[in-house]
Amino acid sequence: KKASDIVFEVASAKGASLSRDYIATLIHNFSTYIPETDAWKRGEKLMAIWTLTNITAYALDQGDIENARVYFACVKTVIEKHIEGQVASLNNYQTKALTMILHNFDPIVAKLKEELKRRG
Repeated sequence: KKASDIVFEVASAKGASLSRDYIATLIHNFSTYIPETDAWKRGEKLMAIWTLTNITAYALDQGDIENARVYFACVKTVIEKHIEGQVASLNNYQTKALTMILHNFDPIVAKLKEELKRRG
């Protein structure tokens, strides 16, 4: 619920048209790949970032560059608002999860930048 609220708040502020129900469904679907005992360890902020990075990748794969750009801005906002300056408060599991999420997001960012540059 908290992760859905974070994603919805940021996405709405950035002009993305994502409904609360759609966001909740995405988070539920993504969290099914995390063992039940580990799901809470990711924390709502990391789940929000993970969801937004996946949405960005999906939009980019679909050729929806404009929405991919918006979702990328959402990822950046969640990191700035909810993670920067608070990394020391993350536990070891959360730090590793954040590192993995951002590492997997790097190629997506590179591809998005390439597409935006190509389109001028």
